[in-house]
Amino acid sequence: MPLFARLHAHHYPDAERSSRLDYYIVLSGGLQVGGFHRIGSGPSEGRWSWGAWIGSGIATFTASGYAAHAEVCRTLIALAFRRMLARANLREQPDAKPGPAAPRGRRERRAFAVTAAP
Repeated sequence: MPLFARLHAHHYPDAERSSRLDYYIVLSGGLQVGGFHRIGSGPSEGRWSWGAWIGSGIATFTASGYAAHAEVCRTLIALAFRRMLARANLREQPDAKPGPAAPRGRRERRAFAVTAAP
């Protein structure tokens, strides 16, 4: 099943503006399972922070880290998500689609696939 990444502002148009730079959320179907953003200040400025999860608050089903590029974040999220599914003895839905369509009058939401090597 592909995971889809979307800009946070496009997926949640009515949410308060985030202070994170280039902030993407990652969806499995309509469920948010991760996110990544570029760090805008401090000693890690320019690096990317990523996280993946299933559910909330259970350490076995969360993963996070840092990467040099957004592409690396996408790959690491996909790998972590699939490892979590295996630990939970869950399967991916091969026909899952990215979340809901853009509301009328808003810019088209563009999703790109997040993939990992099998």
